[in-house]
Amino acid sequence: MTNSFRVLTVGDGDLSFSLAIKRAYPDLSVTASTLLESPAELIGTYSNSFAIIHEFTETWNETILYGVDATRIQDKLSLLFDNNNNNKEEEELQLFDMVLFNHPHLGSDTLLESEEKHATKHHVLLAHYFHSAKQVLKKPKKKKNGAAAAAAIHICLCGNQPQTWDVMGAARNNGLHCRTETSIDCPIDSWLFPEGTEKYVLSRVESHYRAKRKFRNGKLGSKHFLSRYGYMHRRTEGDRFRGTDREMNVQQSVNYVFVRDADNTETSSLMPKEVSADVWTCSVCRLTFSKEELLTEHLKNPALPDLQSPSVDKGVSQIIPVKKSVEAKQSQKKQSPFQPPDSNNSTVLIEAAVSKEFESTRIKWLCRQSSFPLSKYIKSKKQCEDAIKQGMIFVNKQVALDTGRIVHENDVVSLIEKNECVEKTAELPASLVELSMGVKIIKSIAFDDIGVPSLVVAYKPVGMRCVGQFASDTLEMIVKSHFEYRLGSVDLNCQSLSKVDTGCAGLCVLSLGRATDNTMPPSKIIYSFTVLVHGSPDDSWRSGVYVTLPKSGSRNWKRQKTSNDTTDITTSESKLDLSEALFVQCKDTYHMKDDQSAHNAVSTLVIQSSHDNGRLANTISFTCRELGYPVVNDRFAKRESASLPRRMKNLLKQKVCIGCYQVKICDEVASVVSIEPHNRTQSNFWREQLDANFVKLEANKSVPT
Repeated sequence: MTNSFRVLTVGDGDLSFSLAIKRAYPDLSVTASTLLESPAELIGTYSNSFAIIHEFTETWNETILYGVDATRIQDKLSLLFDNNNNNKEEEELQLFDMVLFNHPHLGSDTLLESEEKHATKHHVLLAHYFHSAKQVLKKPKKKKNGAAAAAAIHICLCGNQPQTWDVMGAARNNGLHCRTETSIDCPIDSWLFPEGTEKYVLSRVESHYRAKRKFRNGKLGSKHFLSRYGYMHRRTEGDRFRGTDREMNVQQSVNYVFVRDADNTETSSLMPKEVSADVWTCSVCRLTFSKEELLTEHLKNPALPDLQSPSVDKGVSQIIPVKKSVEAKQSQKKQSPFQPPDSNNSTVLIEAAVSKEFESTRIKWLCRQSSFPLSKYIKSKKQCEDAIKQGMIFVNKQVALDTGRIVHENDVVSLIEKNECVEKTAELPASLVELSMGVKIIKSIAFDDIGVPSLVVAYKPVGMRCVGQFASDTLEMIVKSHFEYRLGSVDLNCQSLSKVDTGCAGLCVLSLGRATDNTMPPSKIIYSFTVLVHGSPDDSWRSGVYVTLPKSGSRNWKRQKTSNDTTDITTSESKLDLSEALFVQCKDTYHMKDDQSAHNAVSTLVIQSSHDNGRLANTISFTCRELGYPVVNDRFAKRESASLPRRMKNLLKQKVCIGCYQVKICDEVASVVSIEPHNRTQSNFWREQLDANFVKLEANKSVPT
């Protein structure tokens, strides 16, 4: 097809959006771009991009641009034009009919300072993106009927972002108006191609195109049309993201397509505009500055993302933004082109031929069968998938890129030594070893003659089961697999003595031993939960009170209460057995600035118990609710949660403020293991956050308009 419709995508995460467009319309010319500097950095952030890069560049023969700032796209293209010594006509052919940007976001760090500042920062991003995209669009050409085929700029936003970030204002200031506004579940030809454009045929959906089910079934809030072609909405953190699907929600997503105004076909100037003797204004986003130098610096880097450290897990106050200037990026050495691993240049750890019994089987199933040699190192489907994503499994000397690949008789399957899933972890620090899925080994106790600990204290994240050997992602199996790899081929038994709720994070105690040993569990374990609750308990709670555990009712949440229902929960200052009671101590209370009543306060409680029948966090939440101090973000306390300040709700999202942060193992020698509680459970943290915001709001009110 002559004069192919040229598309440029910016900020495309794992590049699945670019690949999905190319799969849907193979006749389009699609150029993908990312802010990340190299293929190695992209694959390190999104492991699935290994296969995407290979298909996009090798199968479809398309181009990927690295180190592209969405607010300065023209810089990258100008550099390419200069290197290729193109003339004006050739440069015009390399411009684009449409520039696309899906779900732009710079991070949530500025939410800690001000929602207004957060919105302004993203308005600046949109304004400078529009201005930059205009520089790389084809100029409109008159057709025989007098109509102009206008090049366009696309942006996809969700929720209330279009209003709070003022996308229409950002477009209007750059001489653009909205041509199309559609939902993301509509076929993309309804907004991708302008009227009068040569028709392109939508390609058939191949079986291996489809993205994972959660990206297709609306679980993330929207059903994107391109998800059937493999598009997956990913967070900026990539594989390091440890949040829930709720934090990836993109409800009410809308595609906006903007075109130049009829009387504004030229790009606006980037020269600063002097308003008065001491005020300089950016002509793109209308931000004002006191000095021309500040404006010049702003134009160099209008909007940079907040990059978070992958090890952050202590709460929002400890996230440190790291920013990199465009000059620093350009000064870095050029990365060598991406090359997949070569089995000839790597040490083959193990190699085996596929026998007749495994004819036409999938490689991710084959590698973990006990009769196949690779199962010596690959014990689970997750490990096999990781090895394939890292390019460490080869079939007939060619790297395997698809976890669902089917192998045949006499195929040779190889595993090279660099695979992370088979490296020994003995070199890792014994004090704190971070395992897969956010699990951390906090302490190991009482080692035997070959180094097997009898007890292990591990940190379990929210959403993980403690008990179970039915899957590889339970706490028992993750800890068991870790120590088996660390100690070699030793067969171990692992049993979780703690039954902390799946929806609660915290410390858990596990017994560990060789399969032939009979390990004796400790006589008692006392758990200490840190909880943030609504309300202000009376002064007697400062020294601590004992609360009897409910004998019934905590699990009957589906049943409607009746007038005959009575609670058997009582409080006492007399000492009770912790196996049948809770010891509750109020550490701190914070009263909101705008209301000193007990109804608008939050308190931090430390609750101890040795009750080990499971669901202890659920029992604690039920008990606090019955006592009139529900846990913050408890799903049965929505009225109290709705009364929280908006800033607090934005930072908390939907996370329940409860966790187990200390365990006391009562054995021959008592052992206490503890970690720092999460910031969200500390009333002092909210005092610092909300009081500072309150002072700022009061100061803004006092400034005359």
